[in-house]
Amino acid sequence: MEVNPFKALYFNQRLLSIEKVMADPSDIIKIEKQKQLYKKSPFNVVRLLLGNKETAYPRQLLEEWVEKKILLEASDPNFYLYQHCFKRNGILQRLIGIYASIPLSKKNQRKIFLHEKILKAPFKNRLKRFSECNCQLSPIYAIYKDEENKLDLVFKKMVQTKPFMYLKDKSLSGEYSVWKITGKSNHRAIKNFFADKNIYIADGHHRYQSLLNLNKINRCNNAMFFISNATQESVEIDPIHRAFIKLKPTQLESVEKKLKSYFLMTSCIDVDHLKKQVSIKKGNIGWIDKENGYQCLELKEGLDSIDEKTIESIKKFKNCSVVIFHKIIVELILKMNDSEIEMQKNILYYCHDQVLNNDIKLAKVQTGFILNSICMDSLMQIAKNSYQLPQKSTFFYPKILNGIFLKKFKN
Repeated sequence: MEVNPFKALYFNQRLLSIEKVMADPSDIIKIEKQKQLYKKSPFNVVRLLLGNKETAYPRQLLEEWVEKKILLEASDPNFYLYQHCFKRNGILQRLIGIYASIPLSKKNQRKIFLHEKILKAPFKNRLKRFSECNCQLSPIYAIYKDEENKLDLVFKKMVQTKPFMYLKDKSLSGEYSVWKITGKSNHRAIKNFFADKNIYIADGHHRYQSLLNLNKINRCNNAMFFISNATQESVEIDPIHRAFIKLKPTQLESVEKKLKSYFLMTSCIDVDHLKKQVSIKKGNIGWIDKENGYQCLELKEGLDSIDEKTIESIKKFKNCSVVIFHKIIVELILKMNDSEIEMQKNILYYCHDQVLNNDIKLAKVQTGFILNSICMDSLMQIAKNSYQLPQKSTFFYPKILNGIFLKKFKN
């Protein structure tokens, strides 16, 4: 894998309160949050990422910010070290990784692995935005595996010096520090380290595909990545739970009836008890329903009524509850096709099981399902074997802040 330093585009800390121009990844910014970010600063990066009627011409806006020195371009190419210190479940944690430029050559593409399906709408959105701005507005977040932490020597030297950028704000989760990694010896160490490495995209599948498309027409030859060691305790994969809405009464009846045909059911007292039962086996699914209460679902053995293709998929992913959910409940029981799933007319996604549980109690959704997380090694194996998981199968935590760096395309 070839990785290179690059000339980053970044916000001018002398003119701006840097905390006010940052944003979460665009795919988790809801409309209300977008409005808040707009009010926060006239230069918040969300104006480029998502835009509205006021920012109908994002390239013009970007060029204006560069002209007014709101955005500065680095004079020299560098790697950048990024550190995020935060608390999760009361425990102080640290995510550390580097920003680098990766050429989109065929050789490199063979060392970059994806795990989720590319969807038309978000792909077109990212492609349009990047193309309009002539700039990569947010990094692709990728992971690699290094049990020996060989890059720590470079990192330890850096974190003892004053950071190039420091952010701390109540609206941001934790503290962020960024250092320029300068010097030929440091650059050489990083390039040599990644020379024989594979990387796995954690967040940014649609960004990556957009850049590949722009690469085909010679608009973009390199992509900006944030790359982090997957062996860090701070790198976690959370599950994304599902709920159904607007199902017809016959569809709901079919779900209730056929779940009993395909799964062994264990009744639970409440959502916490259900989570414990579900966690016993990675392929288990939790079912929350007003009529049926809390049920742990374990797929039965030897289901003759299932077609061979579905059985093969389930065998490959027997420890992956999101695949079992989609293959059995979404495709087999509800007979939803790819287009219906992508449009999300009947499926809602939840990062928090308690929120899902409350929405079922309040009848905001019809019925819900708690899924298990995917372990890091399994995810890497899935990606390496070129398998694609259903949309919204993984939620990597913590997320990488948007607005730290942008990267202009060559004209």
